[in-house]
Amino acid sequence: MTPPEWRWVRIVAVVLLVLTVVPLVVAIAVEPAGTVFGGFVQEARDGVSYVARTTIGLQGHWLYHDPYTSEPHDGSLVYFPYILLGQIDRLLHLPVPVLLNLARLVVGAAMLVAVYRLCADAFAAVGQRRLAFLLVVLGGGIGALTGSHADILGYHYVSLDVGVSGTVGLGVMTVGPHIALAALACAALAIDLTRVEEDHGPLRLLAVLGWTLALALAYPQMAGMWVLVALGYWLLRPRRGTLAAALAMAVVAVPYAAYGLYLRGANPIFAGWPPQADIDVGDPLSYLLFAHLVMLPFAAVAGATALRRLRAGDATIAVRVRALMAMWILVSTIVMYMPGLPTAAHRVFYGSFIPFGILAADGLWRWAGAAASRAWRRRRLLYVATLMCLAGGQAIADAVAIPALHRNDLALYFPADEAAVLGTLRDVDPAGGRVVMNSYLSGLWVPALSGDTTYIGFPFETLDLERKSSEVEVFYNLTDASEIRRVAAGLKVDYVLYGRYERGLSPTDPGARAGWPVLARSGDAVLYAVTR
Repeated sequence: MTPPEWRWVRIVAVVLLVLTVVPLVVAIAVEPAGTVFGGFVQEARDGVSYVARTTIGLQGHWLYHDPYTSEPHDGSLVYFPYILLGQIDRLLHLPVPVLLNLARLVVGAAMLVAVYRLCADAFAAVGQRRLAFLLVVLGGGIGALTGSHADILGYHYVSLDVGVSGTVGLGVMTVGPHIALAALACAALAIDLTRVEEDHGPLRLLAVLGWTLALALAYPQMAGMWVLVALGYWLLRPRRGTLAAALAMAVVAVPYAAYGLYLRGANPIFAGWPPQADIDVGDPLSYLLFAHLVMLPFAAVAGATALRRLRAGDATIAVRVRALMAMWILVSTIVMYMPGLPTAAHRVFYGSFIPFGILAADGLWRWAGAAASRAWRRRRLLYVATLMCLAGGQAIADAVAIPALHRNDLALYFPADEAAVLGTLRDVDPAGGRVVMNSYLSGLWVPALSGDTTYIGFPFETLDLERKSSEVEVFYNLTDASEIRRVAAGLKVDYVLYGRYERGLSPTDPGARAGWPVLARSGDAVLYAVTR
């Protein structure tokens, strides 16, 4: 690749990265008075939970303890990328939301470089490489026009290009950095897997191990899927290096997947995780057709052609990459919709924009090349590529609209007074782990701001959510001081928050009635230390 080619990549990458910052600027500009911005726009609720997970590492811990449920439980090796970032922040001393957004930009930039390297392996012409790169990052289906979900004449329609994170490249760059890390690892594994038959030395296999570990730490099921992709590719083109790479992936992926299954059985925190309602993947049409409507015909033809040429003995690097992309789509589709697998195993769509984009670029380029004139060739490329890239534009437009139209303020912003009093717990309890009684709406923010555990909060992680919701409502409506103290002792809470959202449960302040000492006060928000 020539210096001018890399200059184009750098310029486009900078533009794309800047676009992902625009929604944050809008969110800060329209911040409601008396609130603080949490640092995330797309999937803001998840973003606040990522801050909480990073805080665990910032406190010096290496094992994950769920800060969204009060039951005692053993630590585990999950969410490690965020815990590692927290450990790094012990040296950097950056606000955690700032740290996570910097990590998002750095990993996003690395993902773009890896994607372009893969495109360069797939295509010899610079124009084809650039088309593939843009389709990878911006391509998608019809969700931008039709929405993500609908029930039409009894059919449950889902379009995964907007229904989930992970299927549109630019959208991936706007959310938590672990999703971009998964896409980066997938692109790097694809590069290594298609080059390993010529170079299966220790360094190449070590790179395969490293990228598989990175993928497993982000999404263990994705690492398992890539073992299947590698084995499928090896069956198409049996080579010692390819098999060695597949086995290297398995060395990392299989034990970590087994560990995940062990956690589901041994740790109550993970027994029902992830819940079925968390992600709706629809049916195969949701993934193959609706999420890639314009792309699919071109990608299907290109993928079938690449597989046929590889089986016929055409082993150029370009054919190998395209055949691997086809195998990626095939295996991911089977795993996503195979009945009987754990719910988590169906979530293997992360990074799927890479194979769809590369194959669609191949098919589109060939179709446009058959036009009668150069002008029509350009028109075909421009018009069809623009249709394919609506999803990328929609991803940024939606991210800007969320704060601009105040569509998700409860997850984007938190009352500033409550944030101030919760922040004092970082000094009082630097190791965290104490339990704060609060309303459900405050609970999302309590671990992120205080470093402590919320009694009730993130909906998919608070055990016995319905029971605890009732207990919280009863607690805040108690009026007898001795009964308040008795219930607090029974629930094993260490602090009680009384702020804006708690007043929505009851106009009566239970901490004041119980006579507990005020640990912090800011405006109308009060934090009490529960004394036994």
